Amino acid sequence: MPKGGVSIRQPPRKPGVETSKKMMDKMSKIKHKIVILSGKGGVGKSFVTASLAMALSLRGRKVGVADVDFHGPSIPRMLGVEEEYLGAVISEKGETSIIPVENELGIKIVSIEFLLSDRTSPVAWRGAVKLKALQQF
Repeated sequence: MPKGGVSIRQPPRKPGVETSKKMMDKMSKIKHKIVILSGKGGVGKSFVTASLAMALSLRGRKVGVADVDFHGPSIPRMLGVEEEYLGAVISEKGETSIIPVENELGIKIVSIEFLLSDRTSPVAWRGAVKLKALQQF
């Protein structure tokens, strides 16, 4: 092998194909999806998300919110569940499913904040760790 070279003896696996299928299966069970995003921080994404969730819930709709803001998750606080923790259940197949937190309006919430042991510390996760956290939802 040449100096500084790389030798690959087997073809790389396609990462996450099985996980992607599981995510697609979960998402296919949700009839309507609304995504609120922006490349800029501080523009009110969380405020709009919480307001829209509450308005839809008050109109009798089933609502779930996935807060994937790694650097400042605020949805639990805005929806009144900041002191709560996610639940989990293990199926007969050994697969773990997250049980969302539900607020007084019946809005089901999953948030990165619920995965943090110390909610006041900044999150310094890299890409692969962030992806794994998202796949848990």
